[in-house]
Amino acid sequence: MAPILTAKNLTVGYRRGNETTAVLKGLNLQLDKGRLVALLGTNGIGKSTLLRTLAGAQPAIGGNVVVEGEDLRLIGRRKLSKLLGLVTTERTLAGGLTVRELVSLGRQPHTGFLGRLSDDDREIVEQSIVQAGIGNKAGCYMAELSDGERQKAMIAKALAQSTPIILLDEPTAFLDVASRIDTMRLLHQLAREQDKAILLSSHDVSQSIMLADDLWVVSYGGTLAAGATEDVILSGALQRMFANSDINFDMALGDFAAKLPATRKVAVSGTDAGVIHCVVNALRRNGIAAEVNPADAVECTVNVESAVSYEIRFENQPTRKVGSVSAVVESLLVAFGDVVD
Repeated sequence: MAPILTAKNLTVGYRRGNETTAVLKGLNLQLDKGRLVALLGTNGIGKSTLLRTLAGAQPAIGGNVVVEGEDLRLIGRRKLSKLLGLVTTERTLAGGLTVRELVSLGRQPHTGFLGRLSDDDREIVEQSIVQAGIGNKAGCYMAELSDGERQKAMIAKALAQSTPIILLDEPTAFLDVASRIDTMRLLHQLAREQDKAILLSSHDVSQSIMLADDLWVVSYGGTLAAGATEDVILSGALQRMFANSDINFDMALGDFAAKLPATRKVAVSGTDAGVIHCVVNALRRNGIAAEVNPADAVECTVNVESAVSYEIRFENQPTRKVGSVSAVVESLLVAFGDVVD
């Protein structure tokens, strides 16, 4: 199946008078129906500029964007609004509207000159509200909603627009952890169940890795890697996102972590990945380089038997058993002479 949107040799940026500033250059990208794509990169790297360009909200500096086989530059605004919905990162100021009234605005591309809703339009509005997970808030004013509920209302408005493509600029900004997860899960579900091509920009790396089918990663320096999520991760693109070498992408964690100084090195073994991660994290925070499968020699091994049982093994010394992660840390710091027993 052909992609619904493609970008060929695309350069995005700004024009101010006679001056042109390119932000991202030579991009070759595609969006496919039924897939959720996460656009990752640091602040100011050009993610919002790219989204606005793909949405036709600002012109490309070079190259072109094709939507359903037609050059974006030749598509009229009304037709484009039936093909592509854009949800921006700005907080909505529509506090005086009910959720139903706000979502009804998404039907404007399909209504007549007077904007009157037909019975079919009203049904689509109600369905969109339910699909966005806020069916119980349809009659509430936007000012009464939480940040997460307001974001779902904006997504419902985009759904009511009935477009095959939805672009969202940081839809999880301003949201707490539970709301971020809920929003990402909703977008993943909508892409699959409604066969929509959904592209979002985000700083939530862990949820993007978990739920996005594809990643577009803008690295430090402006290069962009695109492809299936796991292939992009294994290419090292996430490691190249930051210029700061003290920030490392942890493959086991699936997120970024600070590199901390360490003077000792231990191995951590066991079968419970969650407990192992807790041990590794605690040791690293206390200046001990802990690895699950170290390539180099280590000074001791911590074997995780369970969340309440750990074996500490130094060569030529009796195995010591402790019952908590904090006890593991304390025992090693004592053994290494970093604290006095």
